[in-house]
Amino acid sequence: MSSISNGVGPVLSIPARRELQEQLEYYSGVVAALKMLLSAAPISGRPTALNTAIALDAQRRAGRPGPKPKMKKPKAKRAAPTGAHTAKMRAQRTRTDKLLSTFDQFEPRPAPRGAAMGVLVARGYVTNVGDGQYVRTAKPFSIALPTNTQQEHPHQ
Repeated sequence: MSSISNGVGPVLSIPARRELQEQLEYYSGVVAALKMLLSAAPISGRPTALNTAIALDAQRRAGRPGPKPKMKKPKAKRAAPTGAHTAKMRAQRTRTDKLLSTFDQFEPRPAPRGAAMGVLVARGYVTNVGDGQYVRTAKPFSIALPTNTQQEHPHQ
């Protein structure tokens, strides 16, 4: 913006005047929008959505007697399986042990047809080495079932 002084005030060139006029129009719109936002009172006494939400939250908090609710106690661990389920579980573990015995720790071998290898890979009993080939890891697999309630689940 170039300006020349004539003693009374700056003398502006035509491009400088246009630029100032554009800026004045732009900022006039901004000022008008800000004034509108600041003066936006609830229409005919109706509360805004934010005011309504704050009021409802205050009512909810005031209506709750006593201190904040405490967290619930964690559930007890599952008891060791007993009865009819133990025979089924032991049979499934025996089948899993038989499947695991088909894999070598060093030589990759293909999975038997229909074997669900994803669970064994996820639990760390076998490792996928590519092209449907698996190797057995050093992680031991036990057929025995837990006997007391304090013992962790063996597959975790």
